Amino acid sequence: GPLGAVCDPTDPAALAAALAGLLALPPDERAALRARVLAAAHARYAWDRQAGIVLEAYGRMSGRPW
Repeated sequence: GPLGAVCDPTDPAALAAALAGLLALPPDERAALRARVLAAAHARYAWDRQAGIVLEAYGRMSGRPW
């Protein structure tokens, strides 16, 4: 399922509408969204999963490979 709402991050009204939409979800849907977000964070976006990718990118940018 979705992990949030999509909006133009440079448009305050769009941000407000996206957040309002998330906050308006029924409690059970908000709980399911929270569970999906936490699962994705642990599975994909945790430091131990991303460290190599980040360090390689810094190495390429700095000219000093990881």
